[in-house]
Amino acid sequence: MADLALVHRFNLGEEQAFFELVNKYKSQVAGIVYKFIGDKNETEDVSQEVFLQIYKSLSTFKGNSRFFTWLYRVVFNVCLYYKRGKASRKPSVSFEKAESVLCLPELHSSPEKLFEGKNTMEIINAALEKLPEELKTAFVLREMEDLSYEEIAAVTGVSEGTVKSRIHTSRAYLAKELTKQGEL
Repeated sequence: MADLALVHRFNLGEEQAFFELVNKYKSQVAGIVYKFIGDKNETEDVSQEVFLQIYKSLSTFKGNSRFFTWLYRVVFNVCLYYKRGKASRKPSVSFEKAESVLCLPELHSSPEKLFEGKNTMEIINAALEKLPEELKTAFVLREMEDLSYEEIAAVTGVSEGTVKSRIHTSRAYLAKELTKQGEL
């Protein structure tokens, strides 16, 4: 409800309400942007572009979904636009959650294990880079951002069944790649 009240206040001309939304979501937006584009140097610029787009289109938010779901959609679209413009760059993501999703062993007990863990992360990163964008997006939103299937469907504009299929396919592909490399 607080987000809807802020949107309403902004739409009535109260600019401070927008800055309250920015303060509330700036860390989350930066984290999501980084997971999509994988470049710390560009994350701030892309995050600012996200908030610029939100500022321009906040009047279009009708409250039919949670504000956070709408915000994710804006982040998703800005990141896609950025990636299309920077096609030569490949995103990388944080893999702490990927380890647990893929049932990877504890990697922090010895230098040898740390080296093995680094190698595993490189393999996961390489495998994720090979995935088609729609599979990678579904995986990141579900496993690293903890969005529900319904929220992912709203963000990506596909059905929940398609989201589930994409997540299943991406998990199977990543597990196959790790097995092939002898990591599982």
